[in-house]
Amino acid sequence: MTWLADLLFRLIFSPVTAVLLVLAVLAFLLWRLYLHLRSRALEQVEYERSFSADGVFCGAEIVMTEEIRNPTWFPLFFVEISFFAPDGLCFDGVERQGYQRLRSVFQLLPHSKAVREHSVRGLRRDRYHMEAAQIIWRDHAYEFVAPLSLSVYPADFEAPLDIMPDALRQGDRLAAKRFPEDPYFTSGVREYRSGDTVRQIHYKASARTFTHGRRQWMVHNCESSRNFDAMVFLDLTPYPEVCSVMAHNRALVENGLRLACFFLRETVRNGGRFGFAANIEALNHTGKDPIVFIPCAMGKVHMKEVLETFAAIPVYRTARDYSFAALMQKHRHMVPKDMDVFLLTAGAEGGHSRLLRELERAGNTVTVVRIPVTEI
Repeated sequence: MTWLADLLFRLIFSPVTAVLLVLAVLAFLLWRLYLHLRSRALEQVEYERSFSADGVFCGAEIVMTEEIRNPTWFPLFFVEISFFAPDGLCFDGVERQGYQRLRSVFQLLPHSKAVREHSVRGLRRDRYHMEAAQIIWRDHAYEFVAPLSLSVYPADFEAPLDIMPDALRQGDRLAAKRFPEDPYFTSGVREYRSGDTVRQIHYKASARTFTHGRRQWMVHNCESSRNFDAMVFLDLTPYPEVCSVMAHNRALVENGLRLACFFLRETVRNGGRFGFAANIEALNHTGKDPIVFIPCAMGKVHMKEVLETFAAIPVYRTARDYSFAALMQKHRHMVPKDMDVFLLTAGAEGGHSRLLRELERAGNTVTVVRIPVTEI
């Protein structure tokens, strides 16, 4: 055994063993230094995210942008940022059930930033909130407070022509081959655009107008003589004769809001004012009165308020919700004259006949639209 002991002694105290031992200690110290520097660098990482829009219609897509910055001189590779995606939003075309953790991996050079975009599609009408994101590395979690909100508005709905917003229709109906033209007022001239008819061309103005040495066609600028204002009353009362199961209640709310959103888009597209009222309390409501009532107005700010209210209306009613009769009784005097009034309800029309007659006596066109309790 003497030769074995002698061999071990030579191996242990040989120069090669000493060099390997020094290299192992140096590698360990470098690894510990790397862990320390990476940990310090991760603490200084900056993270932001944003949506390309504040809201999206159900079924449409927007872009969520993630931006991460490395303000240090230390390179950071394979930085994994994760956050919980709420149920009802589809990220990058992958539909998930419930809250799911989504991960993004970044490679960050010193004093650089990386940007990543995700396509987001709204699957269900609601208001969604995401609060934080985090980097999990080894046993540490680095939290980023990055609040993000998105409103998903009701899905689109194709309605029949007989309920289009237009109080002063003046006999506007489908003809055998074409639509009768809109009665209008002329107010000046403008450049020709695709879709203008030959009858709209202003020949004298076209003869005097040149653009870059070429003659420019000019047409009469027409302003509609109709009134496209609309006021929508949404009755979300689950009448027993039509809402016999819980699924009918959800269909009542969703289909009612889809119809209301259709009237909003048509009214805004035609340049009219829009008002909205519903016998339900929205989640973004701040006043003492639980009834949702938005007076008739127009403009981007007003449209945004109405759409946010659509997104904030819950699927199921609460104890503070009013009856539809109380809603109509309280706000029928605030409806302007000479405008379309649409009553969206799943119940019988005869239950509101007295209130409807009062609106008609004020010069309004009242149309009752039945809300289907099945999927549209």
